[in-house]
Amino acid sequence: MAAHNFAVSSENKIHDDAVAATYGFEGGLVPGVGVFGYLSRPVLDLWGDPWLESGSIEAKFLRPTYDGDRVRAVARPDGEELALELFDSKAQLCAVGKARRSVEEDTEPSFAPAQMPKPRWPPIAAHVPMGHAVGSLELGDLAAGSPAGVVDRYRDDHPRYAADQADVRLHPAFFPDQANTLLAANVALGPWIHTESRLRFLEAPRPAADLRLQGVVAGATEKRGHEIVTLELEFVTEGRATARLTHTAIVQPRVDSGR
Repeated sequence: MAAHNFAVSSENKIHDDAVAATYGFEGGLVPGVGVFGYLSRPVLDLWGDPWLESGSIEAKFLRPTYDGDRVRAVARPDGEELALELFDSKAQLCAVGKARRSVEEDTEPSFAPAQMPKPRWPPIAAHVPMGHAVGSLELGDLAAGSPAGVVDRYRDDHPRYAADQADVRLHPAFFPDQANTLLAANVALGPWIHTESRLRFLEAPRPAADLRLQGVVAGATEKRGHEIVTLELEFVTEGRATARLTHTAIVQPRVDSGR
């Protein structure tokens, strides 16, 4: 498939060619959310609905993916897991991950809704409070309309995500996509880079009018000049957690990060 930079016009200018070049990249980065979605497709092809109902997928992004480049997602059996890899048109490894068919987690919510910080925290790890609740997002309207944009945004035409399905599912990329929105609502970001996510489904991911995203800061550190933040999040519907997500981003990259 051709990788798609759907965030060219977003507030995160790491997806803009000119800005990304100042960080040492060849062009605007395809969002990690998109790459996460590409890796999810062979998992659904192999395992189907049972995986969406109780499985997991995680991905770590190793090198940039650029708009229009032909990428290939591969899933290989590895014991009870699938080992996931994404290659670009030069056969370079851009992302790795793994998926499990089933995970066991309690659906009792671990966190409570919280207000957004005012002002937002600066994108410096030392100023992002560990264990602090992040402001929660109400996703009902967005979740209800999201299946219609799956092909355009995530380049996935699997019929399971088609908007006209009576029992449509939310796309796996929808979950880190909303985590990015929540991160930006809590941290005053400039250009930034999504680096890693781990998603666990506790039930089939359906649109819901009362779907809410909430959680806490699980990590905040500086590493090799990058300021890095990890959020531990859950998606809640009708008083139960339906999915959980561990989400990591470089909230302030060093200027030469692409070199």
